[in-house]
Amino acid sequence: MYFLLCICLLLVLFLALNISASLGVTALWRIIEERVQSRPAQIQARIIFALRIFPLAGSLVFIFAFLLPSYFLFEPVASGETVGLKMVFASSLSVIGITAAFYRVFKTWWETRQLIKNWHRHSRPVLTGNSKIPVYRIEHPFPVISLVGFFRPRIFIAGQIFDLLSEEEMAAAMAHEYGHLENRDNLKRWLLRFGQDLLILPIGRRLDRIWSETAETAADEYVVGAGGNQAAVNLASALVKIARIVPRGAGPAMPAGVFLIEEGRVDITFRVRYLMQLTEMKNNFKAQNFDLTRLFGPGVAILSELVLWLAVNQNFLLGVHNILEEVVELFQ
Repeated sequence: MYFLLCICLLLVLFLALNISASLGVTALWRIIEERVQSRPAQIQARIIFALRIFPLAGSLVFIFAFLLPSYFLFEPVASGETVGLKMVFASSLSVIGITAAFYRVFKTWWETRQLIKNWHRHSRPVLTGNSKIPVYRIEHPFPVISLVGFFRPRIFIAGQIFDLLSEEEMAAAMAHEYGHLENRDNLKRWLLRFGQDLLILPIGRRLDRIWSETAETAADEYVVGAGGNQAAVNLASALVKIARIVPRGAGPAMPAGVFLIEEGRVDITFRVRYLMQLTEMKNNFKAQNFDLTRLFGPGVAILSELVLWLAVNQNFLLGVHNILEEVVELFQ
């Protein structure tokens, strides 16, 4: 019963903390949304990602840094406490969420892996200037330019793209994918998907959608930051050309990856207009395009030290154990 009670407490509090933090993040976003959206997209995307990953990360930190140590330090082996039906029910909800998250993420990984294998069988490597990662040409009805993978990233480009774009436009389109690569957007997309599936309630989906859209704009900003005004013009031209040849009902069918243009988001009006705006504010944009580590790094370091100090502070852990006792009593 000692270890069963521990597992049930872990599951119940993990679900409760995750949902509570997600609700808090959603409320916080409504307060700071206008202020954040006045920043460049690269900064927006990182702030939104930090907000969305916080419920999962914060819950895991609480469980492993505070809950487990306090339980094993202060809970008597023969406490006489039992696992009630209420706790079993709440624990089951948490297990359902965790199982669903692992299943959906595994399903997406498997489908993506099979599709990549199929693309590889019908592709050939191509040389595209100073390519940072392998690039493959595939035949596909959808004008695909897609970055897939985060451990071994690759870019797949549909054959019609090579005939459609000029060298300068192709370079700009590739730079857009490099922007996703530099920002580790594929890895972030997997983490966000796992965190979303853990919740048994549809919380934070709007924020996930905003992050996805902002990540595309951030990759466009990367192109301008790397290549200047002309790169912005070339990318805008490439977007317009590709959007014109997108066939209806012929999506790229990639469960997990980033695309220059995605099925269902063929309207590239906002992105083209934003690229033209960036050409007019290039100097200001470059000045703001800084490494967020310098902004958040000290705060993260201080927070890590605080967590470590609390994790070895017996008075604090005793307080956590008292909370656990209240939870057990509540679910009896």
